[in-house]
Amino acid sequence: MIKNFKTVSMMLLLGSMSTGLANAAFEMNAAGTDVVQQGVVCKGTVKDPIGETVIGASVLVKGTTIGTITDFDGKFTLPGAAIGSVIQISYIGFQTQEIKWDGNPLSIVLKEDSQALEEVVVVGYGTQKKVNLTGAVAMTDGDMLQDRPIANLAQGLQGAIPNLNITMPSGNPNATATFNVRGITSLNGGSALILVDGVETNDISLLNPQDIESVSVLKDASSAAVYGARAAFGVVLITTKKGKKDQKVTINYNNNFSWSAPSRLPDGISSDKWIDAVQLANTNSSGSGYFSQELVDAVHAYCQDPSRPSAFLDETGAFTAKGQWAYAGNTDWFDEFYKSAAFMQQHNASIQGGTDKNTYYASIGYKGQDGLLAYGTDTYKRINMSFNFTTQITKWLEIGFRAKYNRSESDEPNAHAYM
Repeated sequence: MIKNFKTVSMMLLLGSMSTGLANAAFEMNAAGTDVVQQGVVCKGTVKDPIGETVIGASVLVKGTTIGTITDFDGKFTLPGAAIGSVIQISYIGFQTQEIKWDGNPLSIVLKEDSQALEEVVVVGYGTQKKVNLTGAVAMTDGDMLQDRPIANLAQGLQGAIPNLNITMPSGNPNATATFNVRGITSLNGGSALILVDGVETNDISLLNPQDIESVSVLKDASSAAVYGARAAFGVVLITTKKGKKDQKVTINYNNNFSWSAPSRLPDGISSDKWIDAVQLANTNSSGSGYFSQELVDAVHAYCQDPSRPSAFLDETGAFTAKGQWAYAGNTDWFDEFYKSAAFMQQHNASIQGGTDKNTYYASIGYKGQDGLLAYGTDTYKRINMSFNFTTQITKWLEIGFRAKYNRSESDEPNAHAYM
């Protein structure tokens, strides 16, 4: 059976592949040839200006794909770096540093990025510069989500904001993600309050990632002073794009085509091993085998010689009615039921602009994703439309209108067809 799910929602005013690291370092000798330095490994420690170790700082050999991150003690090990190469260290909120490695352990002290402190952050009561904030706030902008083959916004935010834990219940493209800030702080758990342009929502899969301007996370209890007890577990503020004043008409279009494949499928059991296991289990429980010995022998014969017919004529009637045919072949059911790859496509178009009084932003997006099942309909389609408009009536009065439209259609095998 096929169950067809169609949802139409209208919201108004919403608004690595790890690179293998080499195991030896190189340097140039006097003749200009590469010499392997056995046992020479670039090591070091990264700290902040007050002497605290920095966890998760990015350490990279400049101009290469050799890199790593610091551990819980702020330490790193970088095999494959050549003596004399430039080591690049970066971390959010600090200036990127470059140090020429001379073969000795490195001790790096990062400097705060004053320009990052000038960034404007969306908070519960408007916007502020990072330097003026007293609460714990983290943010990321919409550029991080652009042109990425992600099924929904939640997948794009995973790992992008520190202390924001996102859990996907399944691989379903319309699955509702769970947001948690700073881990479990209650015996009953607790999820963050999610606001899109100031309006609460529980399902951000309805949003088009290309429409996102910025995402801010209020991570401490002070957010409850603005949003009440509902914000005790943190607040996720999502701001969508809008036009800018005196902006020329800008039209954007982008698309993305990708294929997904199962990372690993279980190894199936051959027919002869399976039928032997069933026979043994039934013999231990009832004293006799479940299948006739003739069928067991036919299965074993086929596995030894696949050129034999996979059908077996049961003359004894021990398993089927006498004179009927039974299957005695060997099929890899995982290979039969799953595709080697599933296709996904995304298309997004937008127009934005503004005058000295009016601004506007409109977009439309389409996403189509096929499932991995080889038999039975297994597809997902989604259409997003967004429209933001503001007009300056007087110097002190501005009127804005924001609308979001989402239509999603999911066709998948019914898991409860036989219940």
